Amino acid sequence: MRVLLVTKPLVAPWNDSGKLVPRALARASSGRHAIQVLVTADQPGEWPAHVEPVPLHHGRGRHRPGADEHLRMMWGVWRRRATFDLLHFFFQPHPPAVRAARILARACGRRSIHTVLSAPREPSASLLFAQRTVTLTQATARAFARSGGLTHAVIPPAIEDMPPADPARIAAARTHAGIDGAFVIYPGDFEFSGGHDVLFDVWEAAADLPVLLVSGRAKTARAAGARAALEAEVARRGLAARIRFADTVPDMPALIAGAEALLFPARSLHAKTDLPLVVLEAWRERRPVLASDLPELVETIGSGGRTLPLEPDAWLAALRALPAEGAAMGAAGRAAFETRYSAAAAAAAYEALYDDVGVSPSVPGRST
Repeated sequence: MRVLLVTKPLVAPWNDSGKLVPRALARASSGRHAIQVLVTADQPGEWPAHVEPVPLHHGRGRHRPGADEHLRMMWGVWRRRATFDLLHFFFQPHPPAVRAARILARACGRRSIHTVLSAPREPSASLLFAQRTVTLTQATARAFARSGGLTHAVIPPAIEDMPPADPARIAAARTHAGIDGAFVIYPGDFEFSGGHDVLFDVWEAAADLPVLLVSGRAKTARAAGARAALEAEVARRGLAARIRFADTVPDMPALIAGAEALLFPARSLHAKTDLPLVVLEAWRERRPVLASDLPELVETIGSGGRTLPLEPDAWLAALRALPAEGAAMGAAGRAAFETRYSAAAAAAAYEALYDDVGVSPSVPGRST
């Protein structure tokens, strides 16, 4: 079967789940299906022989592409409709994007699969349009089911394995972030994730903790204001020397590799994958993870870290236990990365789904 992955342009920078997840799938696929990926003419990339780069995009891809980008992509895909048998979409469902995907699949006369990269604010059957809908966690599948929506598979996210970050890469990443000595990192979104207040309370109560680096990628125009408000709060508390901030960093995996632990005290996973890919990057580097007890994170973190209520005392106790427990958590995270979250495992699951939709396509609808 010929499968077109409908995505943002799969080109650098590699700091977006909408790029990393489909790239891992394409590069790890077995060759049983011919995969087509959307790239740009100036960055075709390196792909296995059975993966065809299609230079359809004209830019590197914003977090939220504009209407002009969507229309240009849809027109380009429609013109190529004779070259593929199946459309595989990757995006967080919201009404305008779902309408566009539904129109495109019908106009092309092709079956479709939709990978829900992150749960919508309000899961609903109206957001399901494909013959097969994939969620990344059981928690999101259950959320759709509660609203009457029927999803078809749970396939955890995956990123590619690669050699550990070497000392030179780690040093360069630390220098870019302005970090000396021991530190922990919270790479959440300034405007969406939340939970920063809990960490600020912890650092205000405990002067012996390492530096906290708060990092976030500016996904909308509101990000700068959100970061400024957080920095003002840190300054008000007298913590500016111990809590630092960084915007998009050029080598997040190396920065995570240099940290004592990855913290993710998020109140919301909006605009993030159900299991944020920074967690997988931490596990790839054997770094321990402390995360909030959101249902998606409780389901996925397991022994590779700890999930905690958003209470300062719980987080302080977990941070104090890291010297004794961190290495074991990091090793368990690495084991989970190699098995449940490997690119090969995800690719095999999707290939089985391609086979299934080719034999007996179902119609999206309501659960019974």
